[in-house]
This record gives sequence, C-alpha cells and structure tokens, in this order.
Amino acid sequence: MTDSPAIKTAVPCIPAQDLDATLDFYNEKLGFEIAFRVGDYAGIRRDGAEIHVYQHDSRALAEDTMYRLIVTGVDALCTEFNRKGINCEVSERPWGTRDMPVIDPAGNCLTFQEDVWRGPVEPHANL
Repeated sequence: MTDSPAIKTAVPCIPAQDLDATLDFYNEKLGFEIAFRVGDYAGIRRDGAEIHVYQHDSRALAEDTMYRLIVTGVDALCTEFNRKGINCEVSERPWGTRDMPVIDPAGNCLTFQEDVWRGPVEPHANL
C-alpha cells in the first residue's frame, strides 16, 4: 500500500545580514536553540517550531519578510520576552486572534499568534 502524499509542516527560511547576531537574538531573547549551523545557514528550534536562517546582505529583503508562529500562552510569552529586554505587547484582532509582533535584528517581522476565535469554525483548528 502506498501512502498518500502529505505536507507535514512548513519551515520559514529568513534572511539575516549578520547571522551571528540574529542567532544570538533568537537564542538569548526568544528562547530558540540552535539546532544546526553549516557555514552561512542555520536552523533554530523552540517547542514545535523550526526556522531556518541564512546570510543575506539585503536588509530590504528582511524588512519585506513576515511570518506567524501559532502559539498558546501569548501573554506569558510577552512577559518572558519583556523580561529579556524586548518591548512587545499583545493585541486582540477582529479576525479571532491575539498576537504579538517582534522585529528581529535583521528586520524580519515575526508574529506570535494565539487563536481565540469564538465563531463556528476556529482558525487553524486542524493544526
């Protein structure tokens, strides 16, 4: 019997002008562990999330990059990040999420998002 193909997960691959500084930020400020590094390419992980980071000289590319991490406990994460010197706050959105954007040193915007939808179908219910 052949298994049906399936997309198991997505791993964002984000640019960084200073790979060392960006990896330090994710490790020290956001609590990610460095899973691997090969030259100018690295992978970081926290809980069930994985992000790949690569050296790229264009800050403009990073500033045009945004990704979302679906989380639980967004308020606790905000408190954790604030204690580590990141100025962040949680906002409630009309589309059923509470989220907290953070800009990394390279200029990438990552948004930690918790679903709080109260309607008939929850966003990301199957994730």
